[in-house]
Amino acid sequence: MAYTLADSLSARRFTRLDPSRPAPSKSVLQADIGLIGASTWELLGRGLLKAAREAGVETGAAVRIDSTVTETHTLSPSDSRLLYEGVRVLTRLLRRAREKFSAGGGPVPRSSPTVARDRGPLLPTCGTSAPGCRPVSLPAPVQTDSPH
Repeated sequence: MAYTLADSLSARRFTRLDPSRPAPSKSVLQADIGLIGASTWELLGRGLLKAAREAGVETGAAVRIDSTVTETHTLSPSDSRLLYEGVRVLTRLLRRAREKFSAGGGPVPRSSPTVARDRGPLLPTCGTSAPGCRPVSLPAPVQTDSPH
C-alpha cells in the first residue's frame, strides 16, 4: 500500500491524502492500521458483506480474507521440536477422543519434552530372555565421500 500511495496520484486522492506532502511509510501505515479496533473491523466487514449481498455478488456462506503480514521473530522448526509438537497434539486428541467416547483403559500418558526424552528410542529393544522377544539391530550408517 505504501508503494501504491507513493506512486499513484489517483490513489492518494482516493485516500484523501494531500498530494503535495510525502506519502506515508510502511511503518506509519502499519501503526495506523493497528489503531483500528476489533469492533470497527467487525462493522466494516458486516457493511461490506451487506453491500455484496445486495449487489448479488456474495452470499457470505464462506468468506476468505487476505491479511497484512507482520514480521515477527519465529523459531526454525527442528526435527525434535516437530516431533514434540506432533506428540503433544496427538496426546491432546487422544484425551479428547477418550473423553468423548468413554473408552476404557488406562490414562493417556502425559507429554512433555522431559517425558519424551526419558522414554528413550522409538524402536523397542529387549533382551533375548523375554518371551517372544529378539534383539533389534539397526543397519550401520552409510558413509559417503560427499560433504553434503
